[in-house]
Amino acid sequence: MEWLSQQRYEAEFATETSRLAGVATGLDPSARVPMCPEWTVRDLVTHVGRGHRWATGIIKERLTTPPPRGTDEAPEDPAGWSEWLTTGAGALADAVREVGADCPVWTWQRDRTAGFWLRRMLHDELVHRFDVEFAAGDLGEVAADLAADGVSDMLETAATLSRAEWANDFALAGAGETLRFAATDHPAVWIAERAADASRGARETAPPGRASAHRRANCCSC
Repeated sequence: MEWLSQQRYEAEFATETSRLAGVATGLDPSARVPMCPEWTVRDLVTHVGRGHRWATGIIKERLTTPPPRGTDEAPEDPAGWSEWLTTGAGALADAVREVGADCPVWTWQRDRTAGFWLRRMLHDELVHRFDVEFAAGDLGEVAADLAADGVSDMLETAATLSRAEWANDFALAGAGETLRFAATDHPAVWIAERAADASRGARETAPPGRASAHRRANCCSC
């Protein structure tokens, strides 16, 4: 299973930004987000918009080392959230288009390209769109292929965060066990190998003749 196209990521990114903004602006800014109880709705909006701007800076400056975390804050008035979010998302998409998706930049995964940031920010935003919809009590939907792409992105993230230097609770700690995940609405299958050395992880495609897609993520104990 290959990653989706950059054109698809760009289109979905714009759509997801608008959807998240539309739901969030209808909520109390100080309300707690059930799926992220340490955050208020405004905190979540700040997190998303700050991520857009941080990634944009990495791409525009073609950084090869990680910059300091951003300090941008969402507007106090929710009426300004939509413009703030869409402006940040648009700037990120423009930056990727300007330098090219394959342009080398710093990332925290094996994929060290500008295109990584559009995919990563899209899937982060997609999860948070569901967070605010859950808070609003009205969950939306997501296309099956985009959801499958998100699972692949999540497993790549787990593989990275399973390396000893991260020491992150998100790690799939283990001793050689193999986990198999299969989508129910898409012909995708993922194999997560809880191996001793996460650096050996790699994405793979299914052998010819198999209907299902396949990705492998090797993860180690932290």
